[in-house]
Amino acid sequence: FIRIFRQEVGEPPASYIIRRKLEQAELWLVTTDRPIKNIAAALGYDDTSYFVRLFRQRIGQSPQQYRENTKH
Repeated sequence: FIRIFRQEVGEPPASYIIRRKLEQAELWLVTTDRPIKNIAAALGYDDTSYFVRLFRQRIGQSPQQYRENTKH
């Protein structure tokens, strides 16, 4: 499954899932005032610190910074 998924999608399933979750987080950060801990929990991250680290690694800034820099 993993091999076929990677061939079709271009990345392994775990990376795809993380990417999609973080895309949803980006959307919620910009379009809602939900607290970051609630966004993390809604995406299945029980540990908000882990979510923030993962977001910072993949997006290049913390969720709070992202929210401040993208809201108009």
